Amino acid sequence: MDSETLSWSLFARYVPAYGKPIEGMDIALFRALPETIWFFFQEDRLLTASGTNVVGIGYDAHAVGNHSLPLGGNVLDWVESVTAVHPLGTFDGHPCCAVQAAADSDRREPGSDGFWTGVPDGFHWQPLREVIPTLDGDAGFLAGRALQILNWRRNNQFCGRCGTEMEPRADERAMACPKCGFLQYPRLSPAIIVAVTRGDALLLAHGNHFPAGMYSIVAGFVEPGETFEDCISREVQEEIGIRVKDIRYLSSQPWPFPDSLMVGFTAEWASGGIQVDGVEIGDAKWYTREAMPSIPGPHSIAGRIIRKWLNGPL
Repeated sequence: MDSETLSWSLFARYVPAYGKPIEGMDIALFRALPETIWFFFQEDRLLTASGTNVVGIGYDAHAVGNHSLPLGGNVLDWVESVTAVHPLGTFDGHPCCAVQAAADSDRREPGSDGFWTGVPDGFHWQPLREVIPTLDGDAGFLAGRALQILNWRRNNQFCGRCGTEMEPRADERAMACPKCGFLQYPRLSPAIIVAVTRGDALLLAHGNHFPAGMYSIVAGFVEPGETFEDCISREVQEEIGIRVKDIRYLSSQPWPFPDSLMVGFTAEWASGGIQVDGVEIGDAKWYTREAMPSIPGPHSIAGRIIRKWLNGPL
């Protein structure tokens, strides 16, 4: 995402392609294309090497920001037990795959946190939410894409209509019910995020799930039958108690926690005083550029929008 225009695209370095997932006994027979980049996940943890200087670890790696990803070899060379391999296309000219590692993916002993630590020297499992700010933007959001696809497959093993075991389609990324024909595509949950201004002040709110002292702009999920504009008006009034006007689109960003598409807007205060709901929002205030609280990092659309406002009107 560019800090000035707020635009972002995954496709500068990534070419998507679909391949039928490799699962079950077929994993042992799967032979990867040379120099494949692997996005290994153990639940929500990504397998990475810290830093970009990974010479001497005994395995190849592909540098992405402040971390490196497994590179080359076959899937079982890296992690002893996996449950699914999903071809994703190419990244930086390399084939790439999302891989679901089993929770007990090695014969080695688990660490104190219950997660298996037996991975190649120099590599370790880290929660994607913690790693994503330190990956370069393209790799971070491709990792998010990989995690969403793995979670979608894991959460759609059986048909939600008739209960029959689902099967991956060969021609598109979808799970199909062989009995009733129901198709389940990867889910996206659209959500708005809006910078509300009042003159030279920006509305910032502290969500009850935020770290202490952290404030951000207002966000919420779109409900059935709503437009983005309807959602903005409702969310701001429900959570903050004010009405807004002059809603305008800014930008969008995928967010893999769990499957959001964040759509950014600006709006102006129209009427009302701040009255937080106390459920989602614990506090909200109008802030000027001269006196700001702690805000989200620049890897998120919220952090980018706020920083753009700090440099001038949106």
